[in-house]
Amino acid sequence: MENAFKHADTQSENAFISIVVELSNGYFILSVSNKMSNQNPLKKDSSGIGVSSLEKRLKYLYEDRYKLQKVL
Repeated sequence: MENAFKHADTQSENAFISIVVELSNGYFILSVSNKMSNQNPLKKDSSGIGVSSLEKRLKYLYEDRYKLQKVL
């Protein structure tokens, strides 16, 4: 979710960040979207491990009973 803020085009007049949480048919669904900026994101010494860390946690907690979709 923090990537939505990190990569959002907050300077644009039509900027948005959308976070939708649903429980549907026994499934927890979290959808996050934003208008991406054309500028390069701020670089930090340690970054880029958020998604892999999330995937490892999901695998540990739910084994193969989860689905993670990433779309750009």
